[in-house]
Amino acid sequence: MVPVSRRRGASLLEVVVALPLLLLVAALAVQGFVTQLRLVTVQETRLANVRELEHAVLALAADLRPLSAFDLVSWSDSAVVAHVPILTGYVCGTPAPHVVDIAIGDVGAAARAVVRTDPRAGDMLGWAGLDSAVVGLHVAALDAEPRRGALGAAAAAASACTDSPIRGAASPWRLSLVAAPVTLPLVGSPVTLTRRTEWRSYRASDAAYYLGRREWNGVAWSTLQPVAGPLHAPVHGGMVLRMLRADGGNASVALGDARQLDLVLRAPRGAALSDSLRVRLALLGNGF
Repeated sequence: MVPVSRRRGASLLEVVVALPLLLLVAALAVQGFVTQLRLVTVQETRLANVRELEHAVLALAADLRPLSAFDLVSWSDSAVVAHVPILTGYVCGTPAPHVVDIAIGDVGAAARAVVRTDPRAGDMLGWAGLDSAVVGLHVAALDAEPRRGALGAAAAAASACTDSPIRGAASPWRLSLVAAPVTLPLVGSPVTLTRRTEWRSYRASDAAYYLGRREWNGVAWSTLQPVAGPLHAPVHGGMVLRMLRADGGNASVALGDARQLDLVLRAPRGAALSDSLRVRLALLGNGF
């Protein structure tokens, strides 16, 4: 009886036929993986863009929403400069023609205090005149009393206002104005300290565009700090800003008729795609 030999392995012909099939399957698998990876990357980029744009709008809104038209200094389609509130309080004393002591908060309601940062030279002190609450009148037409004064110095003064009926929940501040105003604010008057702040689209050292923020210290601007980005270049609509009147028309700095801010931000996503966010903010300030 002749033994039957069993073949082990594959013949050359079988290998030649199977190899292209294996390569085809591998190519399809790699292509599917690459496609899925590309989709995941696109989605991650889009989510990152959305987070950046939302963060930019929230940060900018925190500065600009409390403003009135008279807090705005200037603006263009890719920048805005304004007096941004940093502290609110009440006048608790005026020990000299150019000095104002302010109480922070209220012993009975400490939550009334709003302190975003400590005041310093170069900030502005603003207050309302007695007739500034008249509804419907243009603030500039109420009277000729100055309502702003630049700070030459600011210091916490625990000993200030000890004899004043106005007491705060924290140590009062003594503010020295660069020049004495015509009339000092009355004791008990609410006051707001503001700092000149600029938001703008700018090109950073990595050649990308960002939304940046900087502050005025009374002598010079601080270095622009990136808040969100990268964005498209301004020429491609990376930042488009408009100040609007109450009726939706373009506002004028000279007239002080700005009531709304319309902002569009665009971030790049791929070669020809972008993500965008548009928001319209109402200016809620009361003008002092």
